[in-house]
Amino acid sequence: MTTQALDILYGLSTYNSTSSLVQSVYNTRPLLSDIGRMSYALNTIGILTSIPANVTGGLIKQQDLFTKLKAAQSADEKMGVLKNMHPKLKTAFVHAILNDIVIAGAVWNWYSRSGNAMNAPTWVNVLISAVTAPILGFAVFLGGKMVFDYGVGVGFGRYRDSKEE
Repeated sequence: MTTQALDILYGLSTYNSTSSLVQSVYNTRPLLSDIGRMSYALNTIGILTSIPANVTGGLIKQQDLFTKLKAAQSADEKMGVLKNMHPKLKTAFVHAILNDIVIAGAVWNWYSRSGNAMNAPTWVNVLISAVTAPILGFAVFLGGKMVFDYGVGVGFGRYRDSKEE
């Protein structure tokens, strides 16, 4: 999320119609090269940390959804399978798709900026960051919903108080 915020700040600071407004709040011009490099570095870290997160997000396999969809003969049966999914699985599926969209945008931003001077974002990079920021925010909300509402990734009953021993 910080990567997207820095890209948006860079875009607002360099776009003619908004730069004077940004400069009236805080003079970002001396920091533009640092903003670009920091955004690129954080983007790289975000991509690297998304790899183990994607590997461990295997909730869909546990529900055997794909086998049930293959076994369904008609479109109505397939829709019935999807409607009867547990809400936890629906949330996890949307969470995964949204995160994949954000990761695709991050990889594009990383690749397209690697040759730029000081890794400065172009207007396309700023636009991608502006689009993926709310998507990422909603994906984070869904991840929290899975943990706090459905207990995904929480080891209930595994904690033992040291006084019990």
